[in-house]
This record gives sequence, C-alpha cells and structure tokens, in this order.
Amino acid sequence: MASVGTWVLGFARDLPPGQTAHWIWYNAPSGVVWMIFAEAFANPGTRAKVEVTRVWHESSMTNTYPTTATSEVHYVVQNVGSSTVNYQVKVATISS
Repeated sequence: MASVGTWVLGFARDLPPGQTAHWIWYNAPSGVVWMIFAEAFANPGTRAKVEVTRVWHESSMTNTYPTTATSEVHYVVQNVGSSTVNYQVKVATISS
C-alpha cells in the first residue's frame, strides 16, 4: 500500500519582488515520488505570490573505499508578486 507524507523543508523571509532563491534538500529519499511547492505569507494590505520555478536532482558516488553516495534535490523559488514576501517550502511524497 502506498504511503503519503508532507513536511516543511524550510522557511524564508523578505524575498524581494522578482528575485529568486536557490535551495538544496540534502539526502533526499530514493524510491519515492516527491513534489516541492511554496506557500507565501502576505503582510497586512499586500498580496503575496511565490512559485517554485525549477527543480532538479543530483546524485554522486565517491570512487574511494568505502564508497559514499549523496542525493540532492535543488529547487528555485521566485517571488512573482509585487511586494516582499515570506514563504515556506513544503514537500509531498508518495512511496510504495
């Protein structure tokens, strides 16, 4: 039976309009389907809008003994609104 989970990867403050932030999720689990999304928090009297514009996975393995493998998920969050924004990044996973 499949298992679904969600959790917060991080929280950031004061991303100016039009700017992006690059983040890395280290030691991401293998064998799961995941989706990364951002949730904006508006200040009083403003509208907050952010989006995850790019996601990619990198893995590597050392060629020395003992071998070490790493798994990183990189993602970029952009403020697509007209005011500075605070936001959190969440991940949803599905595993079998």
